[in-house]
Amino acid sequence: MHTEHLHRTLTPQAYAHLRGTLRQQAEEERRLAVQTFFLTWPRQLFLRANHALRPSPMPTH
Repeated sequence: MHTEHLHRTLTPQAYAHLRGTLRQQAEEERRLAVQTFFLTWPRQLFLRANHALRPSPMPTH
């Protein structure tokens, strides 16, 4: 989110609070994304390997 223009309309304290809140939210979202990746990568790897090892279907014509 772009907040550069808000420094002109908000008090310095309100702007600092907004930026801090946005930074905290972004860090939490990043943490959740990393956690989700590390919890799901073994299953994703298994599914991809399983798909790669499956024989291709025979053509019907």
